[in-house]
Amino acid sequence: MTPEQIAAQFPTNDRQYVQTSENHVTLVCKNKPCKRAGRLEYTAIYVTPVLADRPGSTTYIALQGADRAAYARDRYEVDRILWTPCPACGSRNVDLRRVRGIRNDDKACGPRCRNAKGGDCECSCVGANHGADLRAW
Repeated sequence: MTPEQIAAQFPTNDRQYVQTSENHVTLVCKNKPCKRAGRLEYTAIYVTPVLADRPGSTTYIALQGADRAAYARDRYEVDRILWTPCPACGSRNVDLRRVRGIRNDDKACGPRCRNAKGGDCECSCVGANHGADLRAW
């Protein structure tokens, strides 16, 4: 589905703003024998209807990727939708980590960033390559 097709599903009296964003999260299995880490990529489509009778209305987030599409109203619903059990061992004890990038042009992006399992990135890629060499979740 295109962002315009998704935006058409939401009621609006006047107009709406549509914005897309490519995102990713890292997931780490906390089961001691497994400890698998992976990267999950998804597209977030933000649809904000501008209703004449309700200023500042809710932004709907449509998630595409990871073999599913769903709708969420906030970041916490997004996390619940993206969370999945470990594909290697089936454990439900999985830690979902959002990547927070901080620009640091003095630090080149390298293998340490591309293999990272954590959520913080402080290099020149600003989180775009963080965990990129991990297997897909």
